[in-house]
Amino acid sequence: MEKLTIVSLTYNHKKFIGQALDSFLEQRTNFAFKILISDDASTDGTTEILKKYAQKYPEKIEVIFRETNLGVERNYLDTLSRAKTQYVSYCEGDDYFNYKYKLQKQVDFLEANPECSMCFHPGRIIKEGQEGSEGIFPSASKAPFTLEKLVENNFCLTSSVMYRWRFVEESLEDIFPKGILPLDWFLHLLHAERGNVGFLETVMSVYRLHEGGVFGLHAFKNTNWNRKNGISCMRFYEELEKRYKVDKSSEILDIAQLYILSCLEIKEMDKIHEFSKEYPEYYKEILLAINDKSAKNNEKL
Repeated sequence: MEKLTIVSLTYNHKKFIGQALDSFLEQRTNFAFKILISDDASTDGTTEILKKYAQKYPEKIEVIFRETNLGVERNYLDTLSRAKTQYVSYCEGDDYFNYKYKLQKQVDFLEANPECSMCFHPGRIIKEGQEGSEGIFPSASKAPFTLEKLVENNFCLTSSVMYRWRFVEESLEDIFPKGILPLDWFLHLLHAERGNVGFLETVMSVYRLHEGGVFGLHAFKNTNWNRKNGISCMRFYEELEKRYKVDKSSEILDIAQLYILSCLEIKEMDKIHEFSKEYPEYYKEILLAINDKSAKNNEKL
């Protein structure tokens, strides 16, 4: 019987998926674990790579092959809902583990610290195609790591986290809010509600930033990304306000302004009209800010 599930989502990760799977298979543990990976109807050859791995390691790897693309949220929630082991480690198909005792080390920690509902470690961040851009996040100096601090900022790289899985009995899809981004941050929070957040200082995974990632190199930096994801990011902070009784109006306003400016750039007035009805107060603030900036620019001229 498996004690742990490595859950991984992949979509068009042909360049990366082999490295991810090899890093999972190389893990050395004194317990059984399984690899559950969902391919969201990839079109670049990822599917064929996964079929080869599944045929070679049928006792270890279970692959969900989506016939049609579900999108990040539906694929995420459906796949994670299938995990029913005591512990879950989540790693996207474009990231990987770089320490072969990572799973053992984290399970040992959680077994020795029953007050902890999750644990994580620093990860190495690399930017695809940008040599010399590596970094380590976070540093131990940011400790202590608590639910309150996690509500303020996400200090956990996804590939670094191991959960004492609270959804063995509970329904993830019933609890998880719909239409939000980022998804992983909220999953961290749901587990941090149940206990302490443990921290191990060893760097044991790699987070890869690249153009194809949802929160990749272009997050909040270009028109198309903001148009596509702005409302979902706003809803995420609204959920934090409701669930944790905090004020995230500043973050919401910043994202809202990027969203409106992006829609204005390509004259998507229908989206702006919908926004003005759903978020009238934020819309008024954004208009005032835009008009004020325009007036100051005219004064300079």
